[in-house]
Amino acid sequence: MSKRNLCKFGLVLTAVLLLNACGFRLQGTGSLPEGVADVYVQTNDRFTYFYRSLRDELELRGATLAAGPESADMVLRVIEDSRGQRVSAVSIRNTPLEFEVFYTVEYAVQVGEQQVLEPTRIVTKNRYEYDETLVLGKEEERDMLASAQAKDIARQVMMQLSAL
Repeated sequence: MSKRNLCKFGLVLTAVLLLNACGFRLQGTGSLPEGVADVYVQTNDRFTYFYRSLRDELELRGATLAAGPESADMVLRVIEDSRGQRVSAVSIRNTPLEFEVFYTVEYAVQVGEQQVLEPTRIVTKNRYEYDETLVLGKEEERDMLASAQAKDIARQVMMQLSAL
């Protein structure tokens, strides 16, 4: 191995060790609390972006989705799962130029008979420019933003669960 390659290897190894020492973890590598293997997600709608993202995050961490609350180690109750948009800027002709897209999730967590996490609300907001000549493309952009926001919220929920 050449001196230059050995130096690069040493720098990379040092960086990895420093990141590991400070507690850095890649997203998605957190774990669920000890003794939690089966999770029941109580929600009114199993087809939202958030539910699908949360399901994926739970499965990534090795959890099994329980069929009902009685067979679960943990019950995550989704109180609110909503998204929407509002106009944030208009032109002088009073047509929308920019929208703010928001995604709101409120949830609580119960283990056994004990509520371990009181109702918690997470809201994400993003903005996108609107062009009335590109309506279909802008609708797709809005949906992509909502999907990304739901994934972000699901990761935040998982971080809170791993801290329990």
